[in-house]
Amino acid sequence: MLVHPLIVYFILRYNPIPYTTINIVLDKRLGSRALSILKQYVSRKYDYMRSFEKRISYEVDFRLLQKPSYSEPLIWVSDYIAGSVNYYLVKRDRRYIDIIKDKLFDCLYFWYNPRICDIILGRT
Repeated sequence: MLVHPLIVYFILRYNPIPYTTINIVLDKRLGSRALSILKQYVSRKYDYMRSFEKRISYEVDFRLLQKPSYSEPLIWVSDYIAGSVNYYLVKRDRRYIDIIKDKLFDCLYFWYNPRICDIILGRT
């Protein structure tokens, strides 16, 4: 859920300087096997974007960092967003989504059905 929007949206839209290092901060609960698989996936996805789609012509280095969630406010934010969406999808209760919906954008990358994005953001 993270890699596609990061590579497609961030790199193409913001066009970082070649050889920039992009730090991806993950919760430390992710096991070493899962971290290894994620690193391979990030590398393959980026190579695909460069080689086959030819949308990116330069190198960017991705570094996956693991931190305990209690020490990283960005993990708190992502947990709140994920929890708010889950609460709405499971209980159909909008109380948390309505607090953050004006701050969300381009959520289509995260959903199999783009209509869910419109429902969550109240655009239906």
